[in-house]
Amino acid sequence: MKTYKIKPQRRISSIYNQGGTPSAKPQVDRRNSHSFEESILSKLKGLKTRAPKKAHDFLETPTASNQPFCHSKPPIYHSEPSLYHSDSPLCHSEPKAKNLLLIIVLLLLFLSGCGKKMDPTIEDYLQPEPVQKITINAYYDKIQVSWSYPEKNKSKLGSFLLERLNNGQVKSLGFFSPEETSFEDKEFAFGETYKYRIFAINKKGIYSKPIENSITTKKLPEVTGLQYKITHDGVLLSWKSENSVMYNIYKIKKEGSASKIGFTEKNYFLVEETFKNLLKPTDSNLKSQFLIYFVTPYISEPNIYIEGKGTEIKVPLYDFIPSKPEEVFFTVNENGVYISWKEVPEKWVNIYKVYRKIEVDSDFILIGETMIPLFFDAEYNINNLKKPIFYKISSEGPLQESEPVEIKVEVSHG
Repeated sequence: MKTYKIKPQRRISSIYNQGGTPSAKPQVDRRNSHSFEESILSKLKGLKTRAPKKAHDFLETPTASNQPFCHSKPPIYHSEPSLYHSDSPLCHSEPKAKNLLLIIVLLLLFLSGCGKKMDPTIEDYLQPEPVQKITINAYYDKIQVSWSYPEKNKSKLGSFLLERLNNGQVKSLGFFSPEETSFEDKEFAFGETYKYRIFAINKKGIYSKPIENSITTKKLPEVTGLQYKITHDGVLLSWKSENSVMYNIYKIKKEGSASKIGFTEKNYFLVEETFKNLLKPTDSNLKSQFLIYFVTPYISEPNIYIEGKGTEIKVPLYDFIPSKPEEVFFTVNENGVYISWKEVPEKWVNIYKVYRKIEVDSDFILIGETMIPLFFDAEYNINNLKKPIFYKISSEGPLQESEPVEIKVEVSHG
């Protein structure tokens, strides 16, 4: 009886890693399961497969006897005698050994893949949606490029790529995270045309179609002849005008930041001031208080905006001097003294102050403030007003009071 033997020192790893160290990478790409299986089969064909002399050399059996693998009477736990019968064509067949080794190899590969991430879906390899739009704002010291992307699709993105084209040269301005929406380009020259294009890139590295926009930078004329005038409504700013240019007006806050308060195509602009939230400074720094305005030229087109260098002007608060109250009337009855007057024309006046004295040579004392041109003094009435008393009324600006108006109130007891 012929017997065959499989060399026990032959390792499974040598099937796909021959000639190298055990840690070397397989020669076949595992991502292609068909080519990997074909490679294993081709390796198996080159082996001289032999059957073991004893059953326990290859497959453990329930008996302890040293029977040949192809005994005429098979073990009782197998229901197919052809598997062990000496007359069976499968007893010493080479394909059976190949199939068994292939099953073991595939089982090891299956177990080694457990716990890994799920395979990517076809959607992960689709071209991502492009950026919705790209807007360019040019200033005298920078070009600001901004873009927007649908919020619902941001989770699929890995980054944005922004590029600049100028004079036939392409420059990468960098990759940006899906949360970033703008970039400031400070390397530019006036009179040049710059094209910016942006790609959306998904997490698999697939690029969207580019979205582009271009701008030709211009040096706009500076604002000259800027001056101010205090009016009843606020501050009237004026300057020399240039053709085909519009103007932005900003107000500089105490912390130094600028807040846009308006724009115009004319060469003047009225800033309405109320001073309702103005804190009263001490006398030592009255003259250091200013309102600061900033006027800049600009031109605007769809998705393109160019703003030139601005000019600053300071307006002292000390220049806001309100008008003197006029047409004062009074009435005395059993309840007290009623005083009224005509409202001053300045809209930035918020308070009137009322003073009183009872002697001609005494000093006036502040007895109250009012936001309307009316005041009631309950301390004196028609019954206890035995001699004349004097009132002084003034309107109050941001730092200064107006010239006061004085009245004499007396009651005739005859």
